[in-house]
Amino acid sequence: MGINGEKSVKLGDIVDFGGYAWLVLDIQDGQALLLSQLVLENRPYNEEDVPITWEKCTLRRYLNGEFYEKFSAADRERIIQTDVKNEDNQWFGTPDGVQGDTADYIFLLSIEEVVRYFGDSGKLESGISNEIYETCIDDEFNKNRIAKDSLGATVTWWLRSNGDYDRDAAGVYLNGCLYLDGGHVLAGCGVRPALWVDLCLSSDF
Repeated sequence: MGINGEKSVKLGDIVDFGGYAWLVLDIQDGQALLLSQLVLENRPYNEEDVPITWEKCTLRRYLNGEFYEKFSAADRERIIQTDVKNEDNQWFGTPDGVQGDTADYIFLLSIEEVVRYFGDSGKLESGISNEIYETCIDDEFNKNRIAKDSLGATVTWWLRSNGDYDRDAAGVYLNGCLYLDGGHVLAGCGVRPALWVDLCLSSDF
């Protein structure tokens, strides 16, 4: 799909960039937020069993290092370093560190961003029921959150937000449920990178 400016890209489009297919989640001021259409890899959130946040995890280091370097110089010029907002887990209060924003070229979506871009049933804001202990958001938007790999298999995928403990990270399960308690950081889960690109530089995706 050729792109020569913001008007040629629409929300929900699938575009090619850097050898991968990407879903257009947002468009603002000549920039587009892209999420990999497929789960690209299976990796742990962190390679050590220690309390961890997005700021310090090995997956962030990999995405902004080795993965970022896979793009050509021309493509890297289009990828925008973004102030990525990191918030405490809304259901469990698990702190996401004291750093606030991180400056990332490549990142994972947060709990809040998944709700914003894939459908908001209001369950995130309502929190955990006083009568029923819930660990996930299971709603009519599950189907929107389901992801597959290149072989067509449905895969659980990581989010950057912390889970219910400081050694867990949130994620989206096989059936599309948004798991706010998350999984242990050593677990191998799917990786769907996200990035902002400049639409004003004349180039083809």
